[in-house]
Amino acid sequence: SANGLSFKSAESFNEGDLLELHLVLFPAVQAISAFGKVVDCRIDEPVVTGATYEVGVEYVYLAEEDLDFIVAHVLDNQSQQLRHSKSQGDK
Repeated sequence: SANGLSFKSAESFNEGDLLELHLVLFPAVQAISAFGKVVDCRIDEPVVTGATYEVGVEYVYLAEEDLDFIVAHVLDNQSQQLRHSKSQGDK
């Protein structure tokens, strides 16, 4: 989202930890760098390799042009999902 992201990790983080983020958004292959603050870290369902964590991060620094790209990317993905679910409902 425009405010932050979440990801799965084998490593636990503490709320308030600062992270350097490097993202690549597909299919445009747009590289984005940002800094974020951990706002949530909870145990996710265990997998074969052991417990994993769901980590929530809020952006604390993100260049305006990168924010614009993320917003456009999210809106495009949501539009595609809506079209797909509508086409599945028509069947």
